[in-house]
Amino acid sequence: MKSGGGKLRMEPVDVMGEGRLAQCTDPQGAEFAMWQPGKTAGFGLASADNTLVWVELHVPDPAAALGFYSALFGWRHAEMQAPGMTYRVLSTADGDQQDTSFGGIAPQQGQGEPSRWTPYFNVPDVDATVAAATANGGSVVMPASDVPEVGRIAWLADPAGAVFALLKPNPQM
Repeated sequence: MKSGGGKLRMEPVDVMGEGRLAQCTDPQGAEFAMWQPGKTAGFGLASADNTLVWVELHVPDPAAALGFYSALFGWRHAEMQAPGMTYRVLSTADGDQQDTSFGGIAPQQGQGEPSRWTPYFNVPDVDATVAAATANGGSVVMPASDVPEVGRIAWLADPAGAVFALLKPNPQM
C-alpha cells in the first residue's frame, strides 16, 4: 500500500476478535479502511432495501486511482462512457466481471470537491428518505434526480458532514 503512494492513518488493530482493521489514505487523498475477517466476515447482505448497494470513488485522476487499487486489491474494471466522462466500473479479482461489480471510479465533478469514497444505499423511496434525513439533521448535497438507465439518486450529508448517496435502482438494472 505504501509502495503505491498510499498512507497508513491507523496501524492494524484487533477489534475484539471480530477481525483486524486498518485505516488508510490513497495517493489522491481519499480515505478508506481495510478489514481482515475474524469472527465477523463482513457484509452478510447487500443490495436489498436499506443496505449498501454501490461505492463510488471521486478523484482528480481516475486512471491513477485505478492503478493504485488494482495493484492493492487486484480489482478489475470495465470502462463505459457517461455524459462528459469515462466511468470505470469496478469488480473483484475473481468471478464474472458483471456479477462481481460493486462500485465505480469517476472524475471529480466540481472545483474543490474532495477526493472521497461515497457509499450508495438502496432505498425503496429516495424522496421519502431524503425527507427523513433532513428532518433528522442531515443535509442535501445533490437533490434527488432521475439518472437514465441507473435510477433515482440523491446525495446527502449526515449531521457530522459525512457524505452518502441514496439509490432506487432502475428495475431493468
